[in-house]
Amino acid sequence: MFNLTNNINLTAGANLGYEMAEDNSNLDGMVYGIQTGVEYNLNHWSFGGELGYTLHNAEDDSTMAIFKASLQDEATLMTNVTYHF
Repeated sequence: MFNLTNNINLTAGANLGYEMAEDNSNLDGMVYGIQTGVEYNLNHWSFGGELGYTLHNAEDDSTMAIFKASLQDEATLMTNVTYHF
């Protein structure tokens, strides 16, 4: 988190993980991504939004698969409203 002013913060982050499919499709693999956003603080409330991009490194390369399958990368737009006690 980086403070631009007393009320406005910039956020940035990264994520890393591993995903597993439950349907025996061998679509297991690494997941990694980045996100950035802005947050506005007003008294006990904060309002914000983030933009993220996630890469999926899973691909079904089994010898029995007729068709090759993979997961597409995804972009997300998230908004939030938070009350701080």
